[in-house]
Amino acid sequence: MLDEYRLPVTDQGVVIPKVWFGDATEVTLREVNGEIKVIPLPSGEAPAMEAFAPDDPIWDLGKHPEKIGVSDAAQNHDRYIYGDPHRMGE
Repeated sequence: MLDEYRLPVTDQGVVIPKVWFGDATEVTLREVNGEIKVIPLPSGEAPAMEAFAPDDPIWDLGKHPEKIGVSDAAQNHDRYIYGDPHRMGE
């Protein structure tokens, strides 16, 4: 098995050779000190995360911001969206 391998990064991300995962059916991804760790998990060791859906609207959040004259919207979003001051220290 290879110790190091250069992979191209495409619009979809990176494809890691399956041979590196042995019998694993899932992996855990971790960012540690600027390095990405891919840790193979044996089948059944951890529940699968929901599949990545590139068409999920959450990925478009913030792409087209509107100017609304509020400078603290990120900090006080609950108050502005729900009228809920409970988390505002008020």
